[in-house]
Amino acid sequence: MEKRKKKLKKGIVTDIIVAFVCACATVIIIIFSWFFGSGRSQYSSEPLETIGTVTRVDELKVGDFVIISIPYVTYEAKGATYTTPISRLFDKAQVGDEYEMYYDYLEPYNADVKKSGLSGKFNFWFIVFAVPFVLLFLIPINNIKKKRLELKLIGETTPVRTVIIEKEVSEVRINGVYTHKIICRVLDFVPDMPMEFTSPTLIDEESLNVQIGDMLPVYVHPKNSKYFIMDFENVEAGKGMEEMYQSSN
Repeated sequence: MEKRKKKLKKGIVTDIIVAFVCACATVIIIIFSWFFGSGRSQYSSEPLETIGTVTRVDELKVGDFVIISIPYVTYEAKGATYTTPISRLFDKAQVGDEYEMYYDYLEPYNADVKKSGLSGKFNFWFIVFAVPFVLLFLIPINNIKKKRLELKLIGETTPVRTVIIEKEVSEVRINGVYTHKIICRVLDFVPDMPMEFTSPTLIDEESLNVQIGDMLPVYVHPKNSKYFIMDFENVEAGKGMEEMYQSSN
């Protein structure tokens, strides 16, 4: 499993770099949003004569998940109703809050906080650009956890012996790689683990060479038998049939 360990360690380093880059990008976006996202017009320093009053607060949702609490605020001004994206990370706007109105060339009516007591100057575009980086940051973090668990599993558990009893191989012509599944039978007793199990879809070069009857070690998680690692670096060709014959007698 030395090759596997090196690959996992290299993958962890790569994930750390990706996570660091995404974190830096998010911080840069936050800084730009703070300094340039007040919502006040770049073309007019004088407020309009009217004060807009918040009449409704909505949440921006993707499916069942709320990304941020108040990106859209509906307000009334001069007898008309407007909806504008106003994102604030720290507090929520309340119905009745008053906003000083400024004319904006790009977005004709945008609101700048006057009496609502909200803090920060985050622009709506923070959501558009920062949220993807936050999600990209979470992906390598999750991968790091999985790879560290795999390294720990290899280093602290004793593998069980298994025999390959079925193998199915197919070629994915889109990217030219092989994908296949392997059904194994467990020779050693493992609590809560089925006597036969199917490996996940594999594209490792080492796994392509195994055949029915080969015996190989499998590292099984002590608390969750559904999580296991197949050791294709230490396959004993054809020895599985002999082991099965001896165990049956």
